[in-house]
Amino acid sequence: MVAGASALAIVFGAGLAGAPAQTPNQPPPANFRSLPKPSPEKVSGPEISMLIRTTLVALQQANITGNYTVLRDLGSNSFRTLNNPVRLGNIYGKLREAEIDLSPVVLLDPLLTKAPLIDANQVLIIEGFFPTLPLNIFFKMGFRFEFGAWRLLTLSVGAQEPKAEAASDTKKTASGQKEASGKANPPLPKEKPVVEQ
Repeated sequence: MVAGASALAIVFGAGLAGAPAQTPNQPPPANFRSLPKPSPEKVSGPEISMLIRTTLVALQQANITGNYTVLRDLGSNSFRTLNNPVRLGNIYGKLREAEIDLSPVVLLDPLLTKAPLIDANQVLIIEGFFPTLPLNIFFKMGFRFEFGAWRLLTLSVGAQEPKAEAASDTKKTASGQKEASGKANPPLPKEKPVVEQ
């Protein structure tokens, strides 16, 4: 085991040897832009895109590994109280059994079917889909602002075949760009796992 660990250190060390080191006092590169700090009053397009993608990536990784602990830990207090990892595994087991691959969400822009909104309960609601093939990935997410960040409160995810007329419509993506989309309110999948309070 010690030999394996040192072999990894050598491989990783060799890859970093040619890269210039950045000291903590150095400013980030000129082309580096970080997102503004999250705010409970306003959410930017890049922030919405990041919330959608990171949530679905966490679900994809949980489905691959069968370990829903990280997905649970990313949630709001209410989400963590209501859902233990076993319960989440049971809820999203249908996606896992159907071998629905959520990984294309890192490459494609989500198409929003409704404008994101912060409701009267201060829950940020985001609804849309990814135009993946052979099945579109649909989602509806709710986030609550806690501990300085938007935390997952509800998550509904499903997949269904795209509509034939969807290619002719245009819709804004979460980042504000126009792309081909489905109808303004596409039908939800017949069987969609839901985690709600």
